[in-house]
Amino acid sequence: MRNWIVAALLLLPMSAGADVPPPPGALEAFRRDLIRKAGYECADPVVLRQATSEQEESFRQKRLQANVAQCSNGKRYLVATPPRRPPPPGEAPWPEPVVQPLN
Repeated sequence: MRNWIVAALLLLPMSAGADVPPPPGALEAFRRDLIRKAGYECADPVVLRQATSEQEESFRQKRLQANVAQCSNGKRYLVATPPRRPPPPGEAPWPEPVVQPLN
């Protein structure tokens, strides 16, 4: 019985840490880096906006989450990313992120 209690106490912090949100600005920086890796210019700061319902639905079918990134240089990009959590065991890996210029 004592071993079960010790095991439960050791596993408790791991499960609680899994739902910790990213620090402020991390999502914007991640998408800015994706835009730059795709070969586009994107100046800081980056503001994320909700994609249109059509854009969201199109990428949801591809298992991606769409946002519009507005860079401070005026350029806008549709950035579709997979969920942060890994896919369930036995499921196909998440697709690669997609970056599309909107200007």
